[in-house]
Amino acid sequence: MAIVDLSFPIRPHFRWKVAPERVATHANGDPLQSTVVTISCHAYTHVDAPLHFLPDGRDMAAMPVDQWMGEASVVDLCHLGANGEVTAEQLERHGAHVRRGDIVLLRTDWPRRTSVDTARFWHDGPFTGKTGCDWLVARGAKAVGYDYPPDHCIRETIAPPRRRPGREEYTTHAIFFPAGITVIEYLTNLDRIGAARCRFVALPLCSGRGGRIARAGHRHHGLAPVRNSRPAEQRVRGPAASPRAASGARIGVGWSRRRLVADGHGRAAIPLPAETHRRTAQHLPAVQGDELGRSARATRSRPVGRASSERPRGARP
Repeated sequence: MAIVDLSFPIRPHFRWKVAPERVATHANGDPLQSTVVTISCHAYTHVDAPLHFLPDGRDMAAMPVDQWMGEASVVDLCHLGANGEVTAEQLERHGAHVRRGDIVLLRTDWPRRTSVDTARFWHDGPFTGKTGCDWLVARGAKAVGYDYPPDHCIRETIAPPRRRPGREEYTTHAIFFPAGITVIEYLTNLDRIGAARCRFVALPLCSGRGGRIARAGHRHHGLAPVRNSRPAEQRVRGPAASPRAASGARIGVGWSRRRLVADGHGRAAIPLPAETHRRTAQHLPAVQGDELGRSARATRSRPVGRASSERPRGARP
């Protein structure tokens, strides 16, 4: 069974600050080598919580962990190319297999054509149009992931003359979050999934913020149906729960570069929280990903949430 990593490696980027700092080393006689990394919560592969767009939305710690894990459909839109718009017509033609409650992965293979490190990736990439967003809402998607800059207005924030787009110009955010749909941004390697349906997991760090770096993945449709799928209005809306109320649905562990494996038939691609660039010797000498002392949330391949009787308000047991 193959395992596919759908996350970009983390390294310095012209859009995002990535600053690793070695705070303890074996060379200096420290018993444990340790690195601190300063990075945007919305850099590279990450998930967005409702608070990212909605002032009264839930933060990451208050979200149910199964919001970003479950049955997924991969919609092949590779024909779009540069500046191609993801419309309702395109999704109707190529997304007939999308089911209510799916995590929908929109594949354009844009990262294969243009490096995420270049301005062209952001200036000329495909984007999701309003009709495409409306189609996904009507179809009952639980979450949407993409391998391209999702909103057309992003290209106008990259290089001079920059401007600050209005809220409604962030089309995916303005339509998805009020409808109870969350997003997984900047996926890669979607071409390696090799199936129209799979099991997907993206585990963000448990934190009271509007977004968190994540690692993501998938598996063939030979899985049992995902349980614990709630209507969109019950998943995201409702009073914000405290991080403590949501903590019972999460298991805190240290995470390493090892990939998660989903047992079963066919291929598996499991996105996990993005790792620091394997070696950042050009910035710091030989910083290893396993030295970062990171913490993440881990779950088994089946939805959790039964570890505690405390659940975020608005979420069905």
